[in-house]
Amino acid sequence: MHRHADARWRQTPKSVQELSLLQAELLSQTSTYVKLGGILVYATCTLHPLENEGVIQPFLAQHPNWQVDLPLPDSTRRCFCDPRRLCQGIASSTLNGWFFYGAFKKKIIKLILL
Repeated sequence: MHRHADARWRQTPKSVQELSLLQAELLSQTSTYVKLGGILVYATCTLHPLENEGVIQPFLAQHPNWQVDLPLPDSTRRCFCDPRRLCQGIASSTLNGWFFYGAFKKKIIKLILL
């Protein structure tokens, strides 16, 4: 954002909707390349709910083999996380940029053969 500070003022409801659809597709496609037990991080440089929770919540609902990767109690990640463990904060005091991220773990499904 520091290079394109005016970007936040050029966004329209339509462009935000288009970006969230693109981000949802990117998240869904990239998730297929993660091995079982692997971690996928979804990050944006915006705090807009449609581009963040609006992408993550449907992804988790449509992909039951994924779960939020909870930060450990002593993790520095925890200080940026809300109760759902979706995280946001300031990227740098010199960049004046905000960020959002969610870390997700691909569940290992154990099959029981009868």
